[in-house]
Amino acid sequence: WFLQQIIPGEGPEFAARSLLWVPSSLDAPQESQSSDLIINERLFSSGLAGEIVEWDLSNLIPKDKTIVGAGGIWQMSGVISDFISDVDDGIIEKQYRICVGC
Repeated sequence: WFLQQIIPGEGPEFAARSLLWVPSSLDAPQESQSSDLIINERLFSSGLAGEIVEWDLSNLIPKDKTIVGAGGIWQMSGVISDFISDVDDGIIEKQYRICVGC
């Protein structure tokens, strides 16, 4: 592996205990403004503050936060699963689900 960027975080009370890279093949790829590389994955972090944070990899800031409400999060994993869309056409789509361990 190699160090491409450093994300400063939000302080010691929000220290990351788990990182999860999610393939963005479910999303349209975006051009990175900080380098010539294409951002083709999404980064999530979690920690003892009980939040899951999705990081904006272009600006190195939190993009979205979700409070779990069950205490600290020690581990995350992800799985791609099939689901039938809510529309009556019966199309099977892919969905990425994040599972947490508190």
